[in-house]
Amino acid sequence: MLFSFVKELDDRSAKLLKSLNDKQRAWRSNNPRVVVWAFWIGDDAKKAQQWAVEHNINDIVFSVTSKEKLAHWKIHDMASNVLVIACRRKTAMATFTDLDARDIEKLESRLISLVGGKRRD
Repeated sequence: MLFSFVKELDDRSAKLLKSLNDKQRAWRSNNPRVVVWAFWIGDDAKKAQQWAVEHNINDIVFSVTSKEKLAHWKIHDMASNVLVIACRRKTAMATFTDLDARDIEKLESRLISLVGGKRRD
């Protein structure tokens, strides 16, 4: 599982989540254990859903959560976003902060190795 938490509904977050949205289909075809969840750390579910629709973020689970509910993830206050690669028990295996959409390409091989799948060419 891959959990992405964004603090702002801005262009940077849109590009990051759109990249995850677009890649999830390919990742799942190679390994069905890869599931992407994305959350805005905010308080207005309707605003978040409207924003997701506007940015065509429709292939990943996208919802809203509060900072208080994320205490166990230890999300740094200064990070604009946090991406956590976790196993089925939701144990963090790797954590990345302040990512841009182009960083997802770099993390792809790491993701595949962490979930135990082999990449098919």
